[in-house]
Amino acid sequence: MRRRAAVRLWRVKFFAGYVLAVACHRSAASALLNFTVKVPTSEDQFPIDAPVVLSVWRKDKRALVMAGHFFCRCWYVRQLQGSSGIAVPRDLDWTICFVAACQRLARAQRCNQVRLARASELASYRYPGVRVSKGESAEEAIARIRKKMLIHYDETARRLGFMSKGRWAVWRPE
Repeated sequence: MRRRAAVRLWRVKFFAGYVLAVACHRSAASALLNFTVKVPTSEDQFPIDAPVVLSVWRKDKRALVMAGHFFCRCWYVRQLQGSSGIAVPRDLDWTICFVAACQRLARAQRCNQVRLARASELASYRYPGVRVSKGESAEEAIARIRKKMLIHYDETARRLGFMSKGRWAVWRPE
């Protein structure tokens, strides 16, 4: 019985976050992040962890992704991911750009906070999908993926002034 109630509560939270994102924040997000809607193709096998997705496309392939949801005047960033095989300039701090845009959105929409998932709390950190390249063992590939995830999540949160609270790094507007 408790499990059913928990599942129903999760579905309500998911739906509420999705509705809020679409109804209230889509115009503000499009103005701040300047994104357009693009339908993924059947070749795009990018796993998405949340209902609201902002993607940067390059040569008809998804290159960078930020996924999250709105709930109770709070923006939760659950995924920051780049695609393998897509060249992104090294000096482009794309995770900083995405999360800073979320902070601007939170200020503009008078949201209470922005929460960024901590890398060590994500299932993809504990159980990464490993593609081993030539001359690299599976352990080395896992270590490389985890290092990138720590940079994408925890280092981004530190640089933007987030405070670590449990499973999330939390930022509140002034």
